[in-house]
Amino acid sequence: MNVLLVEDEDLLRELVLECLETAGHVVQAFPSPELALRRSSGQSFDLLITDLVMPGLSGAELADRVRLAQPRCRVIFMSGFTDKPPHAGSGVFLRKPFTPLELSRAVDEALGETPTPRPSG
Repeated sequence: MNVLLVEDEDLLRELVLECLETAGHVVQAFPSPELALRRSSGQSFDLLITDLVMPGLSGAELADRVRLAQPRCRVIFMSGFTDKPPHAGSGVFLRKPFTPLELSRAVDEALGETPTPRPSG
């Protein structure tokens, strides 16, 4: 699966990138929506994972632009500032901070796959 990751916090972007690549996904990661749009133009993505609150374009504006070009691209919005995605039904919401397992579940949910089972105990 091809993933476009946009997160302005370097450490979080690196951690999410590592989790996704470990799970076998091909990821292009960028620190800003503008850079992501410039460098990924013409490429196809199955999933956009984006922070909601960033300088410049917001994650919601980025998602709108990506979906114009790629209507089938699914979206995961991440935020530590709000508890809801920007538009009802617009994507999966992942509240910061989150664990690698919560990230994996959000990816499964966004792609409509069976969620990763919860550990017992």
